[in-house]
Amino acid sequence: MANNGRKKRTALRIILNDLKTVKIPPTLEEQQKIDEILSKWDEVIEMKKAKKGKLERMKKKESYGITTYWEVRVKSKIVSKRC
Repeated sequence: MANNGRKKRTALRIILNDLKTVKIPPTLEEQQKIDEILSKWDEVIEMKKAKKGKLERMKKKESYGITTYWEVRVKSKIVSKRC
């Protein structure tokens, strides 16, 4: 044997400053709170995306002069209330 029968040992050196930078994973309760917050943000983002899509479709319709029956009916009620 190359090491004369002695077992090889690896020394693990831990420096105090290294321990200060170690990130300890949050507890299960903290993880659940984080998940709850991120889930709510996901819902808000999805609602904003849906609203943006709807507004873009409305803009496209108006640029082509296309309106639906419902839009005509609502617009006529608004106009008649102003008069």
